[in-house]
Amino acid sequence: MYTDSHCHLNFPELQSRLTEIRQDMHAAQVTKALLISTRLETFEDVHSIANAYDNFWCTAGVHPDEDQVQEPTLDDLLRLGQLGKVVGIGETGLDYYRLGERSVQDMAWQRDRFRVHIRAARQLGLPLVIHTRSASADTLAILKEEGEDGTTGSAGGVFHCFTETAQVARAALDLGFYISFSGILTFKNATDLREIAAWVPLDRILIETDSPYLAPAPHRGKTNDPSLVPWVAKKMAEIKGLSDESIAAHTTENFLNFHTDGSPAIGHVPSRQHLRSLPSRHIGIHGAGLLGFVDHPATRNKKASPACQWLRHAHRILGIADCGSICLWFDPHVCGLHTARHRIFVIGHVGGHVGSYLGECRF
Repeated sequence: MYTDSHCHLNFPELQSRLTEIRQDMHAAQVTKALLISTRLETFEDVHSIANAYDNFWCTAGVHPDEDQVQEPTLDDLLRLGQLGKVVGIGETGLDYYRLGERSVQDMAWQRDRFRVHIRAARQLGLPLVIHTRSASADTLAILKEEGEDGTTGSAGGVFHCFTETAQVARAALDLGFYISFSGILTFKNATDLREIAAWVPLDRILIETDSPYLAPAPHRGKTNDPSLVPWVAKKMAEIKGLSDESIAAHTTENFLNFHTDGSPAIGHVPSRQHLRSLPSRHIGIHGAGLLGFVDHPATRNKKASPACQWLRHAHRILGIADCGSICLWFDPHVCGLHTARHRIFVIGHVGGHVGSYLGECRF
């Protein structure tokens, strides 16, 4: 029911209680969680936890505020981003909050690191998890400079644990990013943040714990964990004038549309490794176009369109494209294809390396 879109279950205070936390999540109807990488040195811990459970996923990246760690290269992130259960790049961004005796000019290493993450995300077709604190102008500027404008080819992503201004929220939305709200939304002094949450479109909102930090009221000051994300949903429901269940459903759907495990970027032909990771699927040429679809009852006997159709959410493929006269396409909401296990994928185009297959074939 509920989804925690940002947590750190590899941190010692949570990893040591993982069995208990999963029991608490089940009791609280928290069914999914995204584990966030902050260092290359601890990525294996994050990835191993995500691999151990069907309802956990993870990201690959290095936190902007980590200065005494292994610096990620583009090749590092490209390699990690292709592993199973890795569905995002980050968390990354800029953090000028603790400059100390340093100046903004001294933070060039952060800006360089941020650009590496953006380039990796764009090449992989994975969304970015953005951390920005006291650095929103530079964060937005670098995203734009690296081509992140919400159009085809953009990685997209989420501004996590949002605490910036309304102007920054609008700018992030204009670039195609989601906005994620944490337990801070429940704090008494977070009036401005609640005003922002009131107008951010429901289909662009995620909720998170950022655990073990920022436990929501009435648990503020305690160690946070994913089982407490319903309190964030409850406050969001109050702000939006909706039920808790409605917020849970919308934010979970947003999460599934935002993170699609292993799906190729637009225009890419999936590898056989990707194909083997999917449920039973077929490819075949129909008319002048190559059709590829997951073999699932919800996909059968649907519309045919004479035009090329792209069903696309957060830069991920949710439909079947065609380069000729006929294209089968499916509405993921009508067909129930909003869950990761029943995604539809573009397989390729006539003339591509699978274009010689006539009729239908099964991998």
